[in-house]
Amino acid sequence: MEEAYDRDFDPDGHPVNEDDDEVEIGTVGSRTPTLDGATVDASQPARKNQRTQKAATTVKRRSWVWEHFNFTTDVDEDGKEVPLAVCKWCNDTKYKAYSIYGTSNATTHIQKKCVAYKKHLADNPVLAPKFDQKTYCRMFAEAIMFHSYPFNIVEHVKLRELHSYLNPNVIHISRNTILAYCWKEHDRLKLRMRDSLSQVRSKICFTSDCWSSKVTSRGYLSLTAHYIDNNWILRSHILNFKYFPPPHKGQDIYRFVQELIRDWNLEGKAFSMTCDSASSMDVMVSCLKTDLHSRSALPCGGSLFHVRCCAHILNLIVQSGLSVVGESVVKLRGACSYIDGSDHRLTKFHECVRASGANIEGSLILDCPTRWNSTYLMLKKAFQAKPAFDIYAMRDSNFDFNLSLEEWKVVEFVCGFLEPFYNITCLFSGCEYPTANLYFNNIVAIEKLLLLGHEHEVKCIRDMSSVMMEKFEKY
Repeated sequence: MEEAYDRDFDPDGHPVNEDDDEVEIGTVGSRTPTLDGATVDASQPARKNQRTQKAATTVKRRSWVWEHFNFTTDVDEDGKEVPLAVCKWCNDTKYKAYSIYGTSNATTHIQKKCVAYKKHLADNPVLAPKFDQKTYCRMFAEAIMFHSYPFNIVEHVKLRELHSYLNPNVIHISRNTILAYCWKEHDRLKLRMRDSLSQVRSKICFTSDCWSSKVTSRGYLSLTAHYIDNNWILRSHILNFKYFPPPHKGQDIYRFVQELIRDWNLEGKAFSMTCDSASSMDVMVSCLKTDLHSRSALPCGGSLFHVRCCAHILNLIVQSGLSVVGESVVKLRGACSYIDGSDHRLTKFHECVRASGANIEGSLILDCPTRWNSTYLMLKKAFQAKPAFDIYAMRDSNFDFNLSLEEWKVVEFVCGFLEPFYNITCLFSGCEYPTANLYFNNIVAIEKLLLLGHEHEVKCIRDMSSVMMEKFEKY
């Protein structure tokens, strides 16, 4: 026999009693009344003879689950009465019904285990929870937006069978219908966000960037708002990520971004605009600053409005330095691409890693040439696997990308030289903490690293430092 748990507590978490005639047996507290009127120290474990005296009939039970049980008593091995709760539907399941126990087992039985009760609900569908089609569609739309599911998931056969099994009253919908519900949810969330931003007392900093998809070659523009809310919590929200049709000149970007800011009714709250160093973005920021300043005065006459993206500038600086050692980088990129291009070659390389005893976690990394930090991670991971590359070159006659000893030394020095730049880039790219206060000290640190690079014993590092310093002084 399983034990059922049922207790009631007041808002402070203490057991409550209905009155002097209906009390709980063995409750937790300093002094607790028993059935015979005496009091016991309930902080001590309750004795059996204090909880078996007609507990099933003297305690008022408030949980809904007890509506599905009848109460009776039985006699245990010691000849004492034991209160029992017997399921009304199956008449077979019994639980000990001491009042100090809760309802977990009884609830699980009714909701999941009792076959007779499930059959009763199936025969009487009116007793099942009321189904609302609009609520179903709205929640389905929320799930699609939250998990980035495709719209045609609503037309998947097995998913429809699952929903019909859960509730026969469900009406299946098409992708066009769920798209309409997604737009409704989008408009509702946008309205809530607009109301929230209208109540913000601080100024708002914007960041914007243009991006082109390599798959469709279509251009997109994003607009993000950063601000401190009325509770002094730093917030960041992507306001827009929209298709941006050509042309992508400065004036076109300005009109597009201006319309987005106006749509959010944030023209009077603007403080700054952060973007990359492209000439088209310079034109956009200049026009936007003039427009916003004419409508509502920008702080300091707009002198603080244009903020250049430090991470983007750092990317340009390091990319210029990597061009000095481009031959080694291209060769190592080809080696990683060759090994990663086939499961057979990848398996053979992992065997070489185990044979070499190289301390490497995970697979090789193939970089994105336009993002230097991914190139740094590729070089670092590949250098850790240097012994495995040497073994692989001996086992695969078609492998033409093995680096010489001198080239491996270049990779080692470049990794050590670029590590501080990588850490600073990660620091600048943070979104959960302010970064403006971190700018100056880290820019000075970069300058010191470049000056030290001029005196490095390795020629390629000296050449990299010279090229990177020219870029640094430009910005």
